[in-house]
Amino acid sequence: MNQGQSGFSLVELLISIAIITVLLGVGVPAFRTYGRQSELRQAATDIQLALLQAHNLSLAPEADRPPTADRDAGYYAVAFDPAGRFRVVRGVDSPATGFTISELSNPETHTLPSGISFVSNPAPPNYIGYRVGANGGLLASPSGSLRISVMSSRLATGQNTIDIDVLPVTGQVTVGKER
Repeated sequence: MNQGQSGFSLVELLISIAIITVLLGVGVPAFRTYGRQSELRQAATDIQLALLQAHNLSLAPEADRPPTADRDAGYYAVAFDPAGRFRVVRGVDSPATGFTISELSNPETHTLPSGISFVSNPAPPNYIGYRVGANGGLLASPSGSLRISVMSSRLATGQNTIDIDVLPVTGQVTVGKER
C-alpha cells in the first residue's frame, strides 16, 4: 500500500496567499473608514452630552438660588472654541456688565480628535446655553444659531459631517446622521 504524501502543493499555497491578500486589501481600508466614522460620531455625542450637562445644571435645585459673588450663574452654557475645544461654563448676561462667563469649579475642556473640526458653531461669543430659573429655558446663542456641525477631514465627502441641533422650543439636543 502506498501512502500518499500529505501537505499542500505550491499552487494551493499561492492561491491561499492571493485570497488572503485580496481580503486584506478590501478589509483594512473599510476598517479604517469605520474607525474614523466612529470618531466623528463620538465627537458629536460628546458635544451632545456637554449640552445636556449644561441643561441639567440649569435645572438643578441649587441653580434657582440668587446669584452671589462666588456663584453668578444666570445660565449654564457650552462655550465653543474655533480651535476645536468646548466646555461647560456658567455665566451672566446683564446690562451693567454685558456678557460674562465664569468657569465652573472644575471645568472639563473637551478637545475634538485629530482630523475633526467645527464646520459651523455659534458666532462669537460662541455659546449655546440654558437659563437658570426659567425651567432650564433655552438661551439661544447671540447669533441665533442652534446648530453645531463637525467634520472629519479624514473621511471622503458624503459621510464626513454631522450636525448637532438644539431645538428652540424644548432645548432638546439631537445628533443627525452623517452627510
